[in-house]
Amino acid sequence: LLKRGEEEKKIRKVLEMVNQYKNILDIPMKMKEEMARGDFDRVVFKYKRMKIAMSSSTAPPLLIEKVKKEVQVIVDEVEKQLLTQLKEPSTDESGVRTKEIHLLVSF
Repeated sequence: LLKRGEEEKKIRKVLEMVNQYKNILDIPMKMKEEMARGDFDRVVFKYKRMKIAMSSSTAPPLLIEKVKKEVQVIVDEVEKQLLTQLKEPSTDESGVRTKEIHLLVSF
């Protein structure tokens, strides 16, 4: 019974931490969702939001580093996709290339 009580305390502590830092932990998942939709504007927005959240966060450094690594993988993938789009010939004259370049520079 004592052992289960200790395990329960540990689990509650982890759940409290997850709830406390949920906004930071959700950023990579939300960025992946936006990337899957091809909404790179929102990915850049989430990336900037993550940078602000991390700078003022009281989260444990290990948690921050883990989230940063996940986000960097996503950013690298988005950059690859944007560069691929820039390399493809375009018949669109509406400034899509400018938007892609702006997004790349935003990271």
